Amino acid sequence: EATFRCEAELLGRLRHPNIVALLGHCVGAGVERPCLVCEFMEGASLKDRLDASQSAVALTWRERHTIASDVARGLAFLHTEADPLIIHQDVKPANILLGAAPGNGNGNGIGLVAKLADFGISRVVPELVATAAKSYVKTQHAAGTPIYMPMELHRSGRVSVKVDSYAFGIV
Repeated sequence: EATFRCEAELLGRLRHPNIVALLGHCVGAGVERPCLVCEFMEGASLKDRLDASQSAVALTWRERHTIASDVARGLAFLHTEADPLIIHQDVKPANILLGAAPGNGNGNGIGLVAKLADFGISRVVPELVATAAKSYVKTQHAAGTPIYMPMELHRSGRVSVKVDSYAFGIV
């Protein structure tokens, strides 16, 4: 329950066009299962769209470029502008949700927007001021989906924005 409360509090503070918006949550006494209520993303996840057996329509290269740009903007916000700064730690196609962009999309004629979701294992890093002396946080247990995690994380235990950058590159 404590992890859930942290995720709900974190998502409740984040406001960015490429981060899924939290609309509400239920947790506490009398609630059988805590839940988050987030904005509806009618395009499902990037994982669903990339899975040929699930999706009837393949993504065009232009749509893929839009998705990559949107995810990059979302990560840049988390790493440089969010207060406090945040390391997502689980960037993967299942955590990138797709929806219809308001108006004409991102100014590129595509009515598609991609948003980062699932902040359950994110690290809030107020001390991560990206100085040359210390731009990471030590951790005992690496969190995330192994295929999207750099090998250095397992050896050093250093969590930094590089973890998200690596995962973004894999995606």
